[in-house]
Amino acid sequence: MLIDSQVRAAKPKDKAFKLTDGGGLYLQVTPSGGKHWRYEIEGKEKTYTIGSYPDVRLPDARSERDEARKVLQAGRDSAKEKKLLKAIGKIDPAQTFIATARDWFAQRKDLWTERHAADVWRSLERDVLPSVGHMPINDLTPPIVLAVLREIKTRGAVEAAHRTC
Repeated sequence: MLIDSQVRAAKPKDKAFKLTDGGGLYLQVTPSGGKHWRYEIEGKEKTYTIGSYPDVRLPDARSERDEARKVLQAGRDSAKEKKLLKAIGKIDPAQTFIATARDWFAQRKDLWTERHAADVWRSLERDVLPSVGHMPINDLTPPIVLAVLREIKTRGAVEAAHRTC
């Protein structure tokens, strides 16, 4: 495990090198003196860039690594999600999944009883919107939808997963 003084004291060498922290997190020190936090995904060559030191401190890098790990365990790609979250500032809010869901719900709710409409919206808020509500509607792919449905099934709500589908 690294400590902050080791990160501060790291000096550049002729070649880039890594200072490992554990759990796949490491600080890459470049020959030009740059210090960049990275998370190695399951020991593979694929890495997730967290940010540069000192903008991102050691405790922040660790918590970002933990969040990326949770995303990966849920069957999603943390690097793609980070790009999507960055792009959200550039996205037309009317083109996100939540905006589309609201439009769809507004069109359908008059066809349902008040109780059924409330159940439908509650299911969306509980099961779907936290995972994909922020995403641009055009970026939703079958694997993402499948991951959301699997999350619902793992808590034992098979019928809710079927209706959500």
